Amino acid sequence: MVDFSVDKQWAMELGRAFPDQFGVLPASRKEGLVEFYFSEEAEDLNKALLESIFGRPIQFTSLDHSTYQKLKAELFQNSLAPFPESGFGLDHLVKEALDERGSDVHIEPYGKSAYHIRYRIDGLLTDRYVLSTEKGKELVNAIKVSAGLDIAQRRLPQDGRIILSVEDDASLDLRISIVPTVDAERTVIRLLGQSAAALRLEELGMDAELLSAFQSALSRTKGLVLVSGPTGSGKTTSLYAAINELDAGQLNIMTAEDPVEYFLPGISQTAIKSKIGLDFPEVLRSFLRQDPDVIMIGEIRDEKTAQIAIRAALTGHLVLSTIHTNDSLGTLRRLMDMGIPGYLLEDTIELSIAQRLVRKLCRHCKTNAQSDQSAEAPTPCSANGCPKCNYTGYLGRTAIYEFTTKTDVLTFFNGQQKVKTKQNLSDAALKLYQNGIIDKIEFDRIKWG
Repeated sequence: MVDFSVDKQWAMELGRAFPDQFGVLPASRKEGLVEFYFSEEAEDLNKALLESIFGRPIQFTSLDHSTYQKLKAELFQNSLAPFPESGFGLDHLVKEALDERGSDVHIEPYGKSAYHIRYRIDGLLTDRYVLSTEKGKELVNAIKVSAGLDIAQRRLPQDGRIILSVEDDASLDLRISIVPTVDAERTVIRLLGQSAAALRLEELGMDAELLSAFQSALSRTKGLVLVSGPTGSGKTTSLYAAINELDAGQLNIMTAEDPVEYFLPGISQTAIKSKIGLDFPEVLRSFLRQDPDVIMIGEIRDEKTAQIAIRAALTGHLVLSTIHTNDSLGTLRRLMDMGIPGYLLEDTIELSIAQRLVRKLCRHCKTNAQSDQSAEAPTPCSANGCPKCNYTGYLGRTAIYEFTTKTDVLTFFNGQQKVKTKQNLSDAALKLYQNGIIDKIEFDRIKWG
């Protein structure tokens, strides 16, 4: 047993990331004085920064590294806060997650004896609460009832939806996914506000060259515009912003989505329901009999969907879609792997975009990575941590892009596939790093990821 006392309640308030950011453990807090432990092997311990954050003198106590590590392990062995006993249900969880910029709430069994609740904030999962298995099952059942799901069904996955009223008479769309595991049912709640559906292309952080190319592609009466990237990279948001650029009053715009994430007035949106045979190919074949001007496809997943999308683009329709590839040129290769001939891609693809989301450094606490640089000049910065960012060092995300135009597509096929994309993802990340918007960790994730 470690012979040092720690303030566990204070540690939970500071968050699990705090010791990793600052290299200290919270020992005690008294009026006018706080105490932290640090390892004797710690480097670059910024005592002045900590004192400025807490606004009072700090007593620093050095521990040998072995003792420090044991104390840290003991302190955070059960670092999740206990779930409130009463008066704290789904609406409270969602409100708290929103207040912390969360996009998802995970309610997951942890062995046979407990449930853990985590929030996905700026793309990363963060521990929040622990509750007993009994309470966890009660919470999951309450969610099932609210989503109109079968509470007796525990052997098959279920998907549902809840519309929750929030402040200012706004509504929040909760997408519920429940999956059985060997221990109990696991629940994920995705939080979808309508604000993302109202975004314009100018608000997505695109540079002038890409914005001009995107708007030019949308002005066409036929062709294919594709957005690629991993799950959670903002592809659908980009497509909705593209649709907002179009005049729904004069165009027949139809979408096939799985699921429909945001509801757009004046747009005909169809949800894919594979269980009853309403898949992408079936919906798209029906769309072509509806005299559409613009068709949005949630995702090109297979050869049949790709073939119909190409046929639609060839026959006088503007087609927008997402696809899972690593870069904008990879989209061409992926479609060729699906059996689409190169000459059809030359004729149809107007624009191929690849995008990622990167975590931005907290503007309240980031520090220059190079101490000899002027604070006013753009310079690489590193994460620190403060109450504004919950001591993670990051606050919010931004998108980076690369793109391939019609001219590049022609060069790709006519020049034996030797073509460079417009500002690749690594170059875009490097610019943000050099301007102190992201740190080296995020830059390396894009460069080597």
